[in-house]
Order: sequence, then C-alpha cells, then structure tokens
Amino acid sequence: MKLCRFELLDSPGQIRTGIVRGPKLYETDGATPVGVHEASAARLLAPIGRPPSVRWFFGPGFETGGPIVSYGNPSSVIGPNMIVPWPGFSGNLDVEMYLAIVIGGQGSNIPVELADEAVLGFMVACSLVARDAEREERTAQTGPGRSRDVAIAVGPALTTPEELDDLAENTPAGRRYNLGAAMRINGVEARRGSACELPWTPAQAIATASESAPLATGDLLLLGPIPRAADPARRLEPGDEIACAIDHLGALALKVAP
Repeated sequence: MKLCRFELLDSPGQIRTGIVRGPKLYETDGATPVGVHEASAARLLAPIGRPPSVRWFFGPGFETGGPIVSYGNPSSVIGPNMIVPWPGFSGNLDVEMYLAIVIGGQGSNIPVELADEAVLGFMVACSLVARDAEREERTAQTGPGRSRDVAIAVGPALTTPEELDDLAENTPAGRRYNLGAAMRINGVEARRGSACELPWTPAQAIATASESAPLATGDLLLLGPIPRAADPARRLEPGDEIACAIDHLGALALKVAP
C-alpha cells in the first residue's frame, strides 16, 4: 500500500489520511473507508506527522566499520511541494537525496536478521544542507548540527514493504532494494544513483540504531545520500526548484524561496 496524509483544496487545514491508488485518494479513518477523492483536488502532506526522532546514517566509521549515526531535527521534517526560505546563516546551500525508513514498532537490540520486520514503510527524502555551517561543524568536530536544520522534505507517500517484494534481494545483512533514483534541479538532471549502492541495508541501520537507544513507532531513519558522491560544483540558488524521485516510491519537489 501507499499510505498518505492530505488536505482537500476546498477545506485546507483539515488533515486526512488514506491510500493512494493511481489518480485517486481513498480516505480512511483507521480501517474504516470514508470517501474517495481525486488526487488533483488534494494537497499531499508529509506521510507521517512529526517523528519522535530523526537519525542519519553515514559512514563507515573508521574504528567500528559500522554506520556513523547522527541525530536530526524532527521539526525540520516537511511535506512535498513546499517553498523553503533561504537560511540567513548560510551562503552555500546544497541538496541531498535519501532513502527514508519509518519504524513500525518499538524495540532495543534488534538483530539484523529480524530488523526488516520493524519497517513500516519507505519514502523519498530530500534534505537541504548548509555546507558552510557543515564545514564549521567538521572543524569543531561536533558532528552535524544546524547545517541540517534547514529542511527535510519527505513523501510523497509511505510505501509499505510488501509493495517492493519483487525489487528486494535477501542477503545476510537484510533486504537490499534495487530502486533507481534521480534528482533534477530546474528540470535538469543533476544526480542519479540507486538504493542498492548504499553501504548499509535498512536492516543494518535499524540494528545499529537500536543498540544505543530504543526505537519507537514513527522514528525516521535516513540512508544515503543517493548517489554517494555529490557534485560539489553545483550550489543552489534562490528560486531553484528541486525534484527527487526514487523508483516505485514516487517523486517529491521543493523550492528554495527566491
């Protein structure tokens, strides 16, 4: 299934939940059907509300060889098609694409061989990064901070794992998904890659995260960036329009305010 949150254009502010099927949104209240709406008559919101936590997975670490985990700001999570103000503290804004994982339960010390069962669903994530602030953080050896506070756009829907069964390879490290990904800036392709190129599987990320702190329902895990190597020559400019797409998960867009 592709789960969504949305509001109708003729009744903004009333958050509804449902299932995406082609050009229609099937509104539900839990398991109870409510109605059917044309997607063109609605505005998609972030598929999840504010997550309890946001974790980034980088790496590998020099000492452990495992993922380097950093916490993000849950207040930075936004939905698709938003206009993001240019941050006043930065003059060098970049963008990264991630495979987003939403946790569907609670647990600690989850073994890799069971970790895929903790996945509620997958989304596309597009993160704006203040590179100049990031350089200061690296110099101070503090790890990521407000450089990643600008925005984390997620969407367009939450795709449940069974939708991707035909694209998953079972490995000793958990399922690895063959999902192509592409980013466009102002309609021009800027980056292309695949989720199967990521150094960690979702199961490895979940197992690592649950070693140091309990996972909670709704936690957001971000694996990436996709592709691993970003183009350092391309800086964002005010007014730039960004579109990030991952096969079978959909596409989301955001714009930097002019």
